[in-house]
Amino acid sequence: MQHRLLAIGALLALAAPLAARAADGQWLPDGEPFAAPAAATIEALNYLSYVNFDSNASGSINIAMVAVGNDFGFYRRDDGHGGAWQLGLFAEFQSQFNMDTSNQALVNSDYYVGFPLSWQRDAWSARLRLFHQSSHLGDEFILSGEAPPRQDLSYEAADLLLGYALAPGWRAYAGGVWVLRKQWDELGALGAQGGIEYLAPARKVLRGHWLAALDVKWAEAFDNDPQLRALAGVRWGGERPGQPSATFALTGFYGAVPFGQFFETTSTYVGAILFLSVD
Repeated sequence: MQHRLLAIGALLALAAPLAARAADGQWLPDGEPFAAPAAATIEALNYLSYVNFDSNASGSINIAMVAVGNDFGFYRRDDGHGGAWQLGLFAEFQSQFNMDTSNQALVNSDYYVGFPLSWQRDAWSARLRLFHQSSHLGDEFILSGEAPPRQDLSYEAADLLLGYALAPGWRAYAGGVWVLRKQWDELGALGAQGGIEYLAPARKVLRGHWLAALDVKWAEAFDNDPQLRALAGVRWGGERPGQPSATFALTGFYGAVPFGQFFETTSTYVGAILFLSVD
């Protein structure tokens, strides 16, 4: 799997300069032409979250969710029409902990790595990613006897999102996902994603910017039960590329469980989330 992913990444590395026609490029650029959707579940984001999680399998429990990730830009080049292409690497891990147990048992961890090719021109932006995901149940969760039978959730997929800045602070995006290789047939092959988000251009509260976002995702594996994730809060910092930011928001979710092999289970959660960006 690893050598396939590296080969695909090498092909993207060759494709990016060929797609651009301007003379000069930039190695190790700041920022991303396609900003990561704030409410999406598979993004290179850093966050801490505490939610009340309710599913039709486990009932109501309190869960802490932790994620560490980064989008690392390798190379950027003008497209010759006022826009730019960028090739990079993204990596992310996400873990969930059951806070209702005496040892805050690890429930599950997901690992992602891939190669994004992103583009932006005026109000338009886009991103094509090839990535790998693998999921692993926590040992204590397995030993508790409450874990489902372990499945080998490991796959490679491609996803494509197209975004458009509707007005100052507003962006809408939509696209699809294609599973290229999988170990578990129930994962399906196709999916779709869309969303809208607002980041206030001016500071409104405590010298921060209002942020609101909604992401909707559908996949064959979800048995026609889409994932809906929303958040609303305030972002501080991040005024310029390379400047750190912090975002505190209230968040809610409904749909197929957004982590591990639990996507055949319907869940809801509400809680708080703190995003930290060190770009």
